[in-house]
Amino acid sequence: MVDTNTFLKSARGIVIHNSERYRIYLDNYIRDSEAAGYPLDVQPYLSATMNGIYFASLNEAMWNDWDSIDQSTMVENITTLHESISQMARQSNVDLHTPSYACMIIFTSLSRTDPSEHDIREIRSLDKSILAFFDHARNQIVDNMYHSKK
Repeated sequence: MVDTNTFLKSARGIVIHNSERYRIYLDNYIRDSEAAGYPLDVQPYLSATMNGIYFASLNEAMWNDWDSIDQSTMVENITTLHESISQMARQSNVDLHTPSYACMIIFTSLSRTDPSEHDIREIRSLDKSILAFFDHARNQIVDNMYHSKK
C-alpha cells in the first residue's frame, strides 16, 4: 500500500517553500497600494503569485532527488499532468496554475494515485491561504487609509 500521507506532506512542503519565496508579490502589492493611497487591483499581483508558485513548485519537484521515483519518470509524470491542467485552463478560460494544482500534480506524480477527498481538502487550503493573505493586506491598507484621515 502506498503511504499517501508522506507524498502529500512532501508535495505540500514544496509548495509552501515556494509560497514563501513568492511573498515578494504581496509585499509589492502593499507597497504599491500604499504609494497610490488606495488598494490597487489585486488580480495582477495575485496571478503573478499563484503562477510563480505553481511553476517554481513543479520545477523543484521535477529535479528533486526522490527515493520513490526516478527523475525521468517524475519529469514525464509532471509534464503530462501539467499539459492536462493547461488544456483544461484553456478550455475553461480559467487560470488553473495555482499552488493547489501544483500540489495535486506533485502528489499524483509521486503516489501514482488520485488524491482522496481528505487530501483534496488539504491541497485546496494552499490557494485559500494565499487569497487570505492578499485579502488581509487589502483590509490593512483600507484600515490604514481610514485611520490616517482622522
